[in-house]
Amino acid sequence: MNKSTIPNIIIVLLGLFTTLVCYADLRVYTGSIAKQPVIVELAFDAKNQLQGGRYAYVKQGKLLLLQTTKTDNTLEEFTTQYDHDLNNTRPSWQIKATGNTLNGEWRSANGNKFPIQLQLMPDNARNSRAQLDNALDGAQFNLQLAQQSAALQFKTRSATQANLPVTVLNWERADFEVIGVQLAKPSQAGDILINQQLKIAAQNHIGIALDCATFTQTFPSFALRSKISSANTHYVTLETNTESNCGGPHPTTRNDYQSYRRDTGQRIDINASYEFDGANTTAFRQWIAKEYGHDDECTSRKNILAGGVFLRASAITEQGVLISLEFGQRMSECNTEFTLPYATLRRFKRAKAPLDLEKFK
Repeated sequence: MNKSTIPNIIIVLLGLFTTLVCYADLRVYTGSIAKQPVIVELAFDAKNQLQGGRYAYVKQGKLLLLQTTKTDNTLEEFTTQYDHDLNNTRPSWQIKATGNTLNGEWRSANGNKFPIQLQLMPDNARNSRAQLDNALDGAQFNLQLAQQSAALQFKTRSATQANLPVTVLNWERADFEVIGVQLAKPSQAGDILINQQLKIAAQNHIGIALDCATFTQTFPSFALRSKISSANTHYVTLETNTESNCGGPHPTTRNDYQSYRRDTGQRIDINASYEFDGANTTAFRQWIAKEYGHDDECTSRKNILAGGVFLRASAITEQGVLISLEFGQRMSECNTEFTLPYATLRRFKRAKAPLDLEKFK
């Protein structure tokens, strides 16, 4: 998604983008609306002014977005052209803070009113982020939601990916789709934490899809599909393909990867084991250009050596390290990937590498 083309109003959508760090405070509440348990996250600026938020009904697993209005202490729920049942409805909140408590009313467009009762949770967001290996912003809200039994609007099915039994999570609305994945039979010490991180990521992706539907005016679409592409008893690698048309001159297509240790559940930092940056940046790029450059327009040696081409170590596989060449949005059709065998990468191995990734194969 091209952030520069998205209207400024998306800054109120919590947890969707890293720009949320500009908020002075993200506060997470638990409580009820009409006696139905909810989890709520609200954003406040440096002047303690409410900037919007999001919430979820615990039993339903339904994520809803909130925006500010011109009236103090009043929020409105976002609706999109694809929420046909909500087209003529914009429920609102009227709330008042007393210490760590929020009380007020949820009001529908037809006049129905229900009480809102919320209590601020202890500030453990920092501990949540550490536990989730810095996986996401808004970690406290996401962690609380992930621990609930209700699936967040996902349909599920069983499958096998990279020889592992998995549960596929699927969310769809018109031209918007999010597919996540869970390890169906956790068998290693870190698998439960891996599942938690994968579920939280899928939750956040629904928020991004809703944002695309809300603010893109002309034929918006969004598809984000994740799967386990490589795994053994030591690691799993998640591959995520995104195809989106959420504003900007061109649709966006990209692949992303993340590898996790199955003994601890932590994400694997490949750059901590190999020196692809720092003093070896030029040497590594030159070696890639020599060994993998071609005569075609995209992967010519000249293009690979150009500073505008993003060269990164994306993930680990049993064969080696997956390297991605990314040419930017205008030349996204040139993006390519290839796997470098561990043996050929030994010259770039850091002297004090925290992990010997060759042992993961």
